[in-house]
Amino acid sequence: MKDIEKEIIRGFEIPVVSYKKFGRPKARFFGYLSVAWILLSFVPFFVMCSSGIDKDLFVFVFLVIPLPIFIALTIYFGLTEKPREFEEHHINQNDGKLFFSKK
Repeated sequence: MKDIEKEIIRGFEIPVVSYKKFGRPKARFFGYLSVAWILLSFVPFFVMCSSGIDKDLFVFVFLVIPLPIFIALTIYFGLTEKPREFEEHHINQNDGKLFFSKK
């Protein structure tokens, strides 16, 4: 875990569980970003289709432009990034110290 992450977790007193994973974190990040961007860009498209697409076409175009870039970065990092070990952090739901936990 990086030092800055440790400081943030310690500063907020967040009970965190760390898991070591092996893979391609950049490829995984851009893969998730691509899927999220598809939802972000195509949901407004279906809303605009019902109201008339002519006046808001430029908004849809600007939402769709980054999608091929994200997909290309996913493929690029999937092919070139070497698999490595990285840490993934999850909030410990079993800890009673969380302010949003059920008591």
